[in-house]
Amino acid sequence: MPNYPINSSAAGAHIGLDAPQNKVPKGYKTAQVPRLTGEQLRLFHDFFGLAAPEGSLYKRAMGDLEGFEPQETTAKRDFQQALGGMGSRFAGLGTGAMQSSAFQHAGTQAGEDFATKLAQQRQKYQREALSDLLDVYGALMGTQPYQQFLVKKDKKPGFWSQIGSGLTEGLFGGLGSYLKGGF
Repeated sequence: MPNYPINSSAAGAHIGLDAPQNKVPKGYKTAQVPRLTGEQLRLFHDFFGLAAPEGSLYKRAMGDLEGFEPQETTAKRDFQQALGGMGSRFAGLGTGAMQSSAFQHAGTQAGEDFATKLAQQRQKYQREALSDLLDVYGALMGTQPYQQFLVKKDKKPGFWSQIGSGLTEGLFGGLGSYLKGGF
């Protein structure tokens, strides 16, 4: 019985056999066999989950920076320490130094530098996630966990064929018994 490959989709049973572009010819049915071991298949589906819209990598690549919070917290703490150090430095210059335009300018510049660096870090974080996501997509598209193919359907005898077969068996069975000396 020949088997004809029809589809080796990355998502296997989830995509493919029921899709309209895969017409199953009359007299055939679809079948599939896994190309991966059970453990490999589990890892494949876990990997697939990263790239799904509800996956963390996908969310990060699309701008959800929830995972960026630890880096942001560290940057804010460093900024506050820098401001404290700047205040101490200007306080050591005398009583009017903290009121000077130089101190105000230094504080404004530090704030702008902090905001710029933090925005750059966020963009880098998102860009890295997008690059990783594209790598995952590339790996998933090259993986075919299932081989799907067509097999000929077993022919089931029709009603009249079964009746004819039964009558034939009965007739020849009876004739054979008669010829052996039976009845």
